[in-house]
Amino acid sequence: SMYANVGATYTSGGITYVTGGEAVRPGGHPITVTFTNGQAGVAQLRTVSRTAQSVTAVIPAGQYSTSTDSASGGVFFVPLSAGTTTVTASAPGVTAVNASQVVTVSAPALAFNRAPQYVGAGLRYGYFYVQLGAPAPAGGLDITVKTSSASTLLVAPETGQAATVGSATTTLHVDARSSNGFLDVDGVENASGTVTITASAPGYTNATTSISVTPVGAALGGLPSSLATSASPSAIYASVGPVYTSGGVTYFGGAQTVRPGGHPITLAFTNSQSSVGQLSTSAGTGQRETAVVAIGEQNTPTDVTSGGVAFQPLGAGTTTVNVGGSGIAANAQSSQAVTVSATAPSVARASARAPR
Repeated sequence: SMYANVGATYTSGGITYVTGGEAVRPGGHPITVTFTNGQAGVAQLRTVSRTAQSVTAVIPAGQYSTSTDSASGGVFFVPLSAGTTTVTASAPGVTAVNASQVVTVSAPALAFNRAPQYVGAGLRYGYFYVQLGAPAPAGGLDITVKTSSASTLLVAPETGQAATVGSATTTLHVDARSSNGFLDVDGVENASGTVTITASAPGYTNATTSISVTPVGAALGGLPSSLATSASPSAIYASVGPVYTSGGVTYFGGAQTVRPGGHPITLAFTNSQSSVGQLSTSAGTGQRETAVVAIGEQNTPTDVTSGGVAFQPLGAGTTTVNVGGSGIAANAQSSQAVTVSATAPSVARASARAPR
């Protein structure tokens, strides 16, 4: 809010000053003050009854300033876009002293939050967001997000279950008074490299972030480190995600879903020691079995009846189960050793009675 005071004037050293506020006398006439904004593209003025570049407010008898409350007839300065403007106050028969002020309006910024460092080629990282430095105005706000290389990385609005195929540019709509626009990013199959994505919106400064598209790896899950030969088969699965290298070791960067518009990923599970265990699916058993990560999923099915894989212990010893596939990068989480211990058979103890 903004306001104007009235008071007696005096001059000192060639400069005119206003004394502390002095109220309009009882029985006197209210003073109507006109507030004017110089740059319509930068800001506007608002009262309870209108929004314009020039509005009025009244100093009633017994008061020395206009109201500071919009509901009571006060005036509000409403910034619109970056720039500089001058606001002035004037009233008939009143000397203007310090009655103008230069106002600099800075555009609020956009910022990416929870953006990923890596995305797997052919995979999707979902549900990060562009945050507004000031809530969206009335009517909402459209944020444009672009990728610097659509052959490597695509962008899409986050729409929950109704997944949208990624593209070079997408629009995120933010409702009025809200502050976040949510999006997904997709790595393009067989692509790699670091890409910049840029978010822009009218009246806000741009935001940028960099994301690297990497090969896809698989991480084995569900397999116990030890089992007894008598144990039931254990359902195992594999998740897909980006890989990265640090200190000469390739690591799995976390599970991500197969992107909409992409291709299902077939993974092969292998067991190294046939005397220790075997793998089983709904189609049969063997030392090598496959399962599929469907579009929109991040792992193979977790039960055999749905297309998953199980490990069945057979004999004492140690074996290694590995998961891989065409174009799937080996990493620290793509294999696991499992030790199977022999279980001694239980013997029922018979009791006998001596004849009488």
